[in-house]
Amino acid sequence: MRRLSSARDKLFRSSSRSSSQSKKSESSRGLSSSTSGPSSYPGPNNFSDAPPPAYTPAYQPAPAPVFLSPPSHAPVPVPAPAPAPAPAPAPAGVYGGVSDGDRYANLANFDTILLIDDSGSMAGSLWREAQDALKSIAEIVTLYDEDGIDMYFLNHKSSQTPSDGYKAKGGYYNVARKDVIETIFSNVNPYGATYTGRRLEQILLPYMRKFASANDVDDVKPINLIVITDGAPSDNPEQAILQVAKALDQQAAPSYQVGIQFFQIGSDSSATSALQQLDDGLSRHGVRDIVDTVSCQWEDAGRHRAKRLTGDAILKVVLGAVDKRLDEHRLTNKK
Repeated sequence: MRRLSSARDKLFRSSSRSSSQSKKSESSRGLSSSTSGPSSYPGPNNFSDAPPPAYTPAYQPAPAPVFLSPPSHAPVPVPAPAPAPAPAPAPAGVYGGVSDGDRYANLANFDTILLIDDSGSMAGSLWREAQDALKSIAEIVTLYDEDGIDMYFLNHKSSQTPSDGYKAKGGYYNVARKDVIETIFSNVNPYGATYTGRRLEQILLPYMRKFASANDVDDVKPINLIVITDGAPSDNPEQAILQVAKALDQQAAPSYQVGIQFFQIGSDSSATSALQQLDDGLSRHGVRDIVDTVSCQWEDAGRHRAKRLTGDAILKVVLGAVDKRLDEHRLTNKK
């Protein structure tokens, strides 16, 4: 019995020593069975309560650099403008698509002819005055005659040959630009007599032959003849005018078929009276009135500027012979 008790005591003491040694061993290694503090040693499942190490991002290569091209100095392309709409057709009976609301619109229905007195009596200041007046007229008449105007002088003759056999020789034909008219005028010097009647016959009689041979009156465009003169003829222009007026009546031509506008340069009273007789005298012969007369009416353009005709004067000069409403309107000379 005593041996059995002794054996149990040995076994208990051995177990106590083993447990005490185990605790010392754990203590020497820094281990503790307590769960109250953090543990730096992973357990059997490899979990740790220690804070994770600092995050280090995985290396990723930087994107390839993008280099901008140098600025271009080429012009920026501009889109082409949209095409303009086609113009509306001109109304019947109106040439060149001129609006009826335009005060000069009626000019488009006529062939305009300029006859300039270049006789000796026009030399000096009258020639310069004629040049100023021509500038005012030319910019209007060239705008409305679609095939250009014809231009004649009393004495000077050009070397041109008209393409139309019914036009007088020695003129300048189908002039469509104002500056060309001015250049022609500047190259002519006044000289000789004032045979206005003879030159009127040379221009008007071929036209009357053309009108007489036409199948229809609408086949021949009416003419508007503007005569720039000082009003002192060397012959009798009334005879030539009377001849044309009678022929127009005999052929039952429209009242506007031929118009002759005398535009007086200067202020000679006897010349004014002679021209006025041409304007009013045809009625004594019982024929149509195809003549109108007007004298210069200038705008106040200043001392150092070229003279310019007033708007009313231009209107009467270019249309007075073919529009009888203007023929009845007398202009006061405001030189």
